[in-house]
Amino acid sequence: MKLGQPSHLKEKAKGGFTDKVRLEDGENIHRVIYGPVKVQYIYYPTLQRDNDTGELKQSVRVIKRPQEGCILDSLASFEKRVRTQRGEKNAKSNLSPRTKWLYLVISRNEEEPSIKVAEYPYKVYDQIVKLEAAKSSKSPNKLRHGLIFMYDLIITKAIEKGKPRQFGTSYHVEVDPENEWSGKIPVAALGMPTEELEEKLKGFEKFFSEDDWELIEAMDIDLEKEGEADTPEAILSKLQENPIYLNASNPDGSYMFPALEEFKEQLLESGIEFTESGRKKPSTKALGDGTEKSFKELNTEVELEEEETEEEIQDIDFEEEEAPKSKKKGRKKKPEPEPEEEEETEEEEETEEEEETEEEEASKPRKKSKGKKGKRKKPELEEEEEDPDLDDLDW
Repeated sequence: MKLGQPSHLKEKAKGGFTDKVRLEDGENIHRVIYGPVKVQYIYYPTLQRDNDTGELKQSVRVIKRPQEGCILDSLASFEKRVRTQRGEKNAKSNLSPRTKWLYLVISRNEEEPSIKVAEYPYKVYDQIVKLEAAKSSKSPNKLRHGLIFMYDLIITKAIEKGKPRQFGTSYHVEVDPENEWSGKIPVAALGMPTEELEEKLKGFEKFFSEDDWELIEAMDIDLEKEGEADTPEAILSKLQENPIYLNASNPDGSYMFPALEEFKEQLLESGIEFTESGRKKPSTKALGDGTEKSFKELNTEVELEEEETEEEIQDIDFEEEEAPKSKKKGRKKKPEPEPEEEEETEEEEETEEEEETEEEEASKPRKKSKGKKGKRKKPELEEEEEDPDLDDLDW
């Protein structure tokens, strides 16, 4: 059992799919149990045969990118250069990595709450970390709200009136005002490993309702394993089994990849599997499988946000540096592979949130959700035996 936001995970966060929770419009009431784990996803188009009709349909697969980079990085750099040369401002690649921060949470919006993985964009992750670290105005040596697992969070997702969804989406995170641990937990508890924290607090059960505690004890999700990147062998395996669809199109019918002939040359030069109309070209790598997502569903409700400023991005210590962008213009010049990581903008983060949800929903039967807000149960403290005063504990 693991709880809280230990320092080693926060540092890592700066540097097959389980059920996930998506952020709906309006209030999302979550009890954060554990996290964060930083993950980078690369989505690429492929062709998938429809089980009912037998027809090949465009779909999307996902790769969890290693921090040191992967074989698709050079393609992403090439696509950005082509788009820049065509005059696109802030050109991006469809194959650039998109960053998410994973947490284990209990969603109060569900009729039958359970512990699931939530994928938060940067703006939510940033607010969660800051809320937990806030100090009491009356007692600077105490946390204003307590540790992250001690209270519910109200995450409000809103669309600004008069703006399209892709530019007007915002997030606001606040602590549930019904929080009895406000100003009671020493600042020294912040970032402690779970085992040490449990010893200091004389157990965790007092911070949860009986129902929540049962969920926690039965939890078997390994969040850090969920965030593990694919190995180079696994990436090649996915690309072999589900090649990149070179002629993939956007929802408006335009080609997803620019300069198709040059892009094909890059694929051939890199030895990356691709297909143009259902036949693989070439076939040279290892075997394996990937994770399917319906491209049609993926693009029906793509939500983007305004890009974060450079200053905001630089506030995050990601543990890796972005490779310099090429400013050279030329004719069909074949670039050298450049493993580079493009820090995720708010636009990409919001897009990624919708994509992950659609992937899960495409691979399993849909459950009807009434969008009903669950009741938040106040933790019940045992009256049989008094816990020691938190001030008296040896912090």
